[in-house]
Amino acid sequence: MKYNNKKKNISITTVMILVFIFCLIVTIIVTLLFDESPIIFNISLYGKDSFWESLIVNIHSSLIDFLFLGILVYYFTNKLEEKRKIESYYNNIDDSRFWFEKEATSKLVANIRRLNDKGYYKIDLSKCFLMNAYLKEVKLIKSQVMGANFEGANLKNGILNESNFKGVSFKSADCRGAKIINGKMKNIKCNNSDFQGVDFSGCDFTNAELINSNFKNAFLKNTDLKGVKYDDSNFERANLLAARNIDINRIIMCKTLKYAKLDEVIEIQIQLIKPELLK
Repeated sequence: MKYNNKKKNISITTVMILVFIFCLIVTIIVTLLFDESPIIFNISLYGKDSFWESLIVNIHSSLIDFLFLGILVYYFTNKLEEKRKIESYYNNIDDSRFWFEKEATSKLVANIRRLNDKGYYKIDLSKCFLMNAYLKEVKLIKSQVMGANFEGANLKNGILNESNFKGVSFKSADCRGAKIINGKMKNIKCNNSDFQGVDFSGCDFTNAELINSNFKNAFLKNTDLKGVKYDDSNFERANLLAARNIDINRIIMCKTLKYAKLDEVIEIQIQLIKPELLK
C-alpha cells in the first residue's frame, strides 16, 4: 500500500510538471510567431493585431496563474498526505496493542521511530509488547506507557520525560543515560536492569521494585520512594537528596550506598543500622 501511494504521488507530480512545460512551450511559440511572423488573416475580429496581442498577454497571465496554483496544490496535497502518514503510524501502534509476539515489537519500533523522525514524541504505548526493543535515544514525552513490556529493551540515552510508566516491566533493560524527569514510575518492576546515570528527578516510584539493578550515579532528587524495594541494587554515588518516604528498613537491603548523596537524617539512620553501605 505504501508503495502504491508513493507511485500515485509521483505520477500526479509528473503530470503537473508536464502540463506546465507544455503550456510554457505553447506560450513561447505563440509569442515568437507574433513577434517574428506577420498575421496573415486580415479579415474579421481574429485578423486584428490587437486581438492576437491580447490573446498572448492572457496566455502569459494564465501560465503564471497555473504556476502559482500548481505550487499551492502541491503544497497542500503534500501536507494532507503527511497528515495521513502520521495517522497511519499511530493506527499501526494501536493495531499492535495486546499483540504479544516478536513481530509486534518490530512493528512498534518502526512506527515509533517514524513518529520521532517527524517530530512526534507523545505516543500511547500502553499494554504494548516491546521486549528486546532497540529504542536507543528514543523520545517519549508526556506519553502513556502503562503496563508495557520493556524487558531486555535498549532505551539508552532516551528522553522519556513526564511519561506514565505505571506497572511497566524493565527487567534486564538498558536505560543508561536516559532522562525520565517527572515520570510516573509506580509499580514498575526492575531486575538486573541498568539505570546508570539516569535522571529520575521528581519521579513517583510508589511501590516500585528496584531489585538487583544498577542505579550508580542515578539522579533521584525530589522523588517519592514510598513502598519501594531496593534489594541488592547498586546506588553508588546516586543523588537521593530531598527524596520522600524513604523506608530505612528497606533501603538498607540495597547492595551499596557508597558516596551517595542523602539527607542528613537518612544518612545518620543508615550509619547507626548498617554503616558498611556508605563505605
